[in-house]
Amino acid sequence: MKIIGISVKIILANKTIFIEYGKEYKLGQYIINQKLLSLRDSYIIKDTVGNPRFQCKGSLISIRKTFWLNTPTGAPIFKVRKKLFKLLPKFDIFNAQDEKVASVKVKFSIGIKKLAIESEVFGDYFIRGGILAWDFAVYQGTDEEGPVAARISKKIVSVRDAYRIDIMSGNEAFIMALCILLDFLYHRNR
Repeated sequence: MKIIGISVKIILANKTIFIEYGKEYKLGQYIINQKLLSLRDSYIIKDTVGNPRFQCKGSLISIRKTFWLNTPTGAPIFKVRKKLFKLLPKFDIFNAQDEKVASVKVKFSIGIKKLAIESEVFGDYFIRGGILAWDFAVYQGTDEEGPVAARISKKIVSVRDAYRIDIMSGNEAFIMALCILLDFLYHRNR
């Protein structure tokens, strides 16, 4: 007897997905566009149909870089704040009640971009990016051996910064906050 394949039907947040052993399936797809004329970092995050799902605003003038991920109506979801006086960049992520929910640490690596995310609320994640920091994979767990939670790709031909995010797991708002953090780390003039 030979097992050809295993498939599972999952209904999550009114989305039905089928999972087969060994394949990645996208739960949500999003496009992040930076506003062209803005004094501070400002992003609109839309689904692939064009509906706004999140907005992001960065601090205007601050010693400690901070940005906020909000709903389309402006209700806060997460605040991401850079820690001061660290050899490698570190960030804390806070929820709407200003409770710390995660820490992000940039790992020392030559060429390849690596970040470790520790969270008691969302679980641990590991991010690995290419040398040019245009493509990233977000893994569940503490290293690249975990399942892929999301893929983030920077659009190359664009006047303003734009990203495509394919999410294979839940925690969509948390992964959006990580994507904005990646833009700040690798594509901003600091």
